[in-house]
Amino acid sequence: MKNNYSSGGTTGWRQFLMLFVMATVMLLSVNLNSANAQYCAAAGGTCDEALNNVTFAGINNSSLCGAGGYTDWTSITGNVTIGLSYPFSCQTTAYYGGDAADVWIDWNQNNLFTDAGEYYTTAYTGSGGVFTTSITVPGSATAGNTRMRVRMRYFGTANVPCGTSGTYGEVEDYNITVAGGSACVNPPTAGSANSSSSTVCPSTSFNLTLSGNTIGTGQTYQWQSSPDNSSWANIGGATSSSYSTTQAAATYYRCEVTCGTSVPSTEVFVNINPFTDCYCASGATNAFDEEIYEVNINGAITPGAYSNTNGCSTPAPGPGSVLSLYSNFKTLGAFTSVYKTTAVPFSIFQSECDGATYYPNGIAILLITIRMVF
Repeated sequence: MKNNYSSGGTTGWRQFLMLFVMATVMLLSVNLNSANAQYCAAAGGTCDEALNNVTFAGINNSSLCGAGGYTDWTSITGNVTIGLSYPFSCQTTAYYGGDAADVWIDWNQNNLFTDAGEYYTTAYTGSGGVFTTSITVPGSATAGNTRMRVRMRYFGTANVPCGTSGTYGEVEDYNITVAGGSACVNPPTAGSANSSSSTVCPSTSFNLTLSGNTIGTGQTYQWQSSPDNSSWANIGGATSSSYSTTQAAATYYRCEVTCGTSVPSTEVFVNINPFTDCYCASGATNAFDEEIYEVNINGAITPGAYSNTNGCSTPAPGPGSVLSLYSNFKTLGAFTSVYKTTAVPFSIFQSECDGATYYPNGIAILLITIRMVF
């Protein structure tokens, strides 16, 4: 006896299969969207400090500022290997003094950027709005896909991975694929500590890195500091093979590398610049109108080669000087000497290299670096 299937029964079976497939696709879609949504929301603001390039581990993405100060670039992937170090750089469209860039990578794939060793500061290169650092994939990193978040922010705003960073800036997210590495070797070779700057100002960040060291999964790092190259103390949170920091006094640094046995690297010394070299940058933004022709302090006058109309064609000799925008005379040595509690005559002659029309203006003395005689 043959089974008798009606056409209606076949249609019902096909409808069941279609519903099953649709439900599976919808479930998969929900899971993918849920995974993307598991990270906290973040944004910048007005696109003055926008990210126009991010370069890291195969990523080289130039872009315009995203709507609302955020762009999801997780369709772009960087590839890294546990234990290896990679240079990172990003660039802003318009640099303002004190701007900063921050990086977070979720190494343990727990959808958070707040775990130790997942945050990296960067150092401004001094030109072009470019910030750099070195990022080492920790031995504890989980292999697979994870997320990197980059934030460009305005001076003084919070270096947080979530939420907004104030009125200005931008946040971008990227996908990072982590590959497993070889196990570390006991005892490890710690190598040499290096600094991106040998002399810094107290408010300037710099990067500490290792060279000549062995790498491998399970290997850990602990940066240490010392005022005298004798007594050493661990630096809290400095547990990657690279570390960005600032300092208020000249300091020695080294990194203790551990794979069963702990071995210290050779040290690096980072000095402090004289305070006279550490003032914030200043200058005009337009070369037209209102030049300082001459300054007279206690009878000392701006040298003739740079004063009056000569200053319209000859820039000051110090670094950073730009005609009609900024003049640096510090390379000429002490301008004058003054005595404590003694009144000092001070005058400024102002005119315009481009001639009339003359506009109302004001002059302010913000700070004078002088030699005090006691």
